[in-house]
Amino acid sequence: MGGRAMSQRDAHESYAVAARRLHWVAAILAASLAGIVLLMYVLAHTWLRTTSPPIETVPPSPRLQANPNVDLAAERRREEGMLEGYAWVDRKRSIARIPVQRAMEILARGSGKAGQPR
Repeated sequence: MGGRAMSQRDAHESYAVAARRLHWVAAILAASLAGIVLLMYVLAHTWLRTTSPPIETVPPSPRLQANPNVDLAAERRREEGMLEGYAWVDRKRSIARIPVQRAMEILARGSGKAGQPR
């Protein structure tokens, strides 16, 4: 083996730690973290600050609904009429629409095999 023979003591890694360097790295990381948290706090309070309450604006022309409340009431009346009235869905196949209350009565009567309707 050429040159110098290694002793048992030189055959493993050194346990010496560069403590000063580790302390500096830890201090820099801690200072960076504190700086980032402070920066985010300042930015959040700056950007999210509202100077005035939001103004309720009317959409630009053409407004397709002159009075949306009246339109909504009419739509609800139409939908209630569909739920509470009788009408043909498909007359050829004999499919009809019936009121919800009546459909529930029919299902309740036909669902119990053991107990018959009263």
